[in-house]
Amino acid sequence: MEAIRSKSTDSLHAKDTQHPITEAEDSPLRSREKLTYTFSTQPLETDLRNLLTQVTGQTDLIGVTNVKLKVVSGQAGLHRLSDYTPHLTTLTLDGSCIATFRDLGSSLKSLSTLSVARCSMKHLDGVWGFRNLRDLNARDNFISDPSPCSGVRKLSKLDLGNNKITNVSYFAFLRSCNQLKELDVAANNFTDYKTEITRFLPQLRVLDGEELEDRHRHSDVTEEGSAVKIEDQSSEEESTTSEERLSAEDVDPDEVVGCWHKIVRLISLM
Repeated sequence: MEAIRSKSTDSLHAKDTQHPITEAEDSPLRSREKLTYTFSTQPLETDLRNLLTQVTGQTDLIGVTNVKLKVVSGQAGLHRLSDYTPHLTTLTLDGSCIATFRDLGSSLKSLSTLSVARCSMKHLDGVWGFRNLRDLNARDNFISDPSPCSGVRKLSKLDLGNNKITNVSYFAFLRSCNQLKELDVAANNFTDYKTEITRFLPQLRVLDGEELEDRHRHSDVTEEGSAVKIEDQSSEEESTTSEERLSAEDVDPDEVVGCWHKIVRLISLM
């Protein structure tokens, strides 16, 4: 029995010596070792300064006024932009992922031009933090309410084309933007809106890329016609007053006294 066991053991050792246990060339482990992975990561908040240095080509960011980025706002730490670029006037974030304007902070005091086209934005909340903003491009998003822009009093150009706005009356809130001259709302979920919008916003000069000179000329003609009408009415009133004055001057005072004497005599006879 021992001999048989010994023989079996020897045969196993011999087999192991002839064919050592090695990892197969096509084993899953060997395959994983050969794979190479390439990760595409978004810059973290600690890398924002390095990112700005790369895109602007400047190590001193204090004097930078124009920045163009394509990032995920929640991961890029955009709320620190004002720390690195305090004099930023133009910011382009087209094609980024922006959840809210609050991700940009509220300390970009010099920002006058902001573009967030194709950023999957659903609302404009927080835009009132940019008090000096004059040009806002937020087209090709999912925005349904433009009224938050009413808090940006210096806004002169607003592009909300191709969004999800359904109620034209929301634009009435923008009447407080006295400097708003250009507005683009084409490709939203409403039709026959130009008359209403121009009524809500008489300060507009361009709507959907078309000048509104005809409308303003019509308004000028109407005002001019009203002025002429008032002038004619005043002239008529002056003519009437003059005629009445002439009629009064043509009356002879002696005739008036004579009439009064006749009236008194008739009363005494009665």
